[in-house]
Amino acid sequence: MNYQLDKNKLKGSNHLVIDQLKLGKPSDSDLATSLPITLAIALLQDRNGVIDLGMEVSGDLDSPSFSVGSIIMTAITNVITKAVTAPFTFLAGLIGSDETLDKISFAAGKFSLSEDEQKSLDKLASALLDRPMLKLSVEGEVDAINDSQAIAERIMKRKLAKLANIEFSTLPDDLSPSQFPIQGPLADALVKLYEQEVKADPARIKDTVIAEAKDAQLSDDEITTRWHIALYNLSVKAQNVNDGMLGNLAQERAKAVKAYLVDVKEIAPERIFLLESRVSLTQNLAQVSLTIDAQ
Repeated sequence: MNYQLDKNKLKGSNHLVIDQLKLGKPSDSDLATSLPITLAIALLQDRNGVIDLGMEVSGDLDSPSFSVGSIIMTAITNVITKAVTAPFTFLAGLIGSDETLDKISFAAGKFSLSEDEQKSLDKLASALLDRPMLKLSVEGEVDAINDSQAIAERIMKRKLAKLANIEFSTLPDDLSPSQFPIQGPLADALVKLYEQEVKADPARIKDTVIAEAKDAQLSDDEITTRWHIALYNLSVKAQNVNDGMLGNLAQERAKAVKAYLVDVKEIAPERIFLLESRVSLTQNLAQVSLTIDAQ
């Protein structure tokens, strides 16, 4: 302890070390804390079973209610409250990071982890290894609009590859409406796919493109490009993406996070709980949400 007194104003710092703290039976006393103390201990206690706290305290000796014991208990309560109300912020502080570690983002339609998200999980794993009493719950989510669009496009590309008699994995990485070939197997397959999926005459779309561009003096290749852009987008729009597909994507995202923490970072599998993301699917963001509890 280090205390200073200035005109009856007490200001001090405490270094508190608690070794191998064990909880007794629950108490019905009115003085018992309502804080989730088990979670607090799991957050504060390191791998060696030690809680090491530094606390700043202050008080007014002229106050009738002044008590050194009460201001120390208030400081301890503040530390516990801060830890349990923002556990991921607390964990980030352990490793000197200011990142938010409770959300892992994904690209639209994807469930593979980006390099940046792997780095975030590396930091989280480092904190979890130093707090062995913590367990993590993992729940996948989706962005209903953008994920549905990405899934529909992937379904369309698989059908396109089949019609073109080529392997899906060999499709160009940059295959998009504006980069679509104007001739060849893929171009022919796109026309067939539009006929099958939209059940309409693709020539009518081309006629519309020509009519809209009559004053633009476009070349044949430019007209074909615009035609293919229209066929591509309309074929994507014709794909049916249901909640089951979105739910599967959310679950795969959660599995990817757990697999990385367990297989790559060697967190014990019993500490990572995979929630069933498909039961109550959150459809606002393409991410995985993490929550913390005590084992």
